Amino acid sequence: MVSPYEADPQIAHLLESNLADFAVSEDSDLLAYGCSKVLFKMDFNGGADMIKLSKALDHLHMEITNFQTMCIVAGCDYLKNIRGIGIKRAKDIVTQGGYKDVLSNNPNAPPGYINDLRRAEFIFRHQTVFNVSENCLMPLHPWTRHWLK
Repeated sequence: MVSPYEADPQIAHLLESNLADFAVSEDSDLLAYGCSKVLFKMDFNGGADMIKLSKALDHLHMEITNFQTMCIVAGCDYLKNIRGIGIKRAKDIVTQGGYKDVLSNNPNAPPGYINDLRRAEFIFRHQTVFNVSENCLMPLHPWTRHWLK
């Protein structure tokens, strides 16, 4: 299968459609795309570390949308992190609410950071994937009025 754009959201779609049981990767972005089970650090004997997204979200006390935003704020392929903000600080910022205000008032934030953050959120939630069952292109998750604001 060839993904229309990025492989990561295509893999997430295959998992959500129950066409795959898990993903194998060294790329943690798969979790941000919502992959339910990801095997990391696979060795030559087939051993690996499995991360189940539901357990990770429970452990972090987060919903998937906040988890995705946390991953983006910490730095991802689509948006560099603000100097001084790693994954722990990103979690604190996102879970305390009002993160857009906190980030836009950060003196290290580049101009347009919040707009770039929003674009990255759209990419992680609505990237175009190929629907194998229907033989067509579609967004990973449907657009709703909530996202169009």
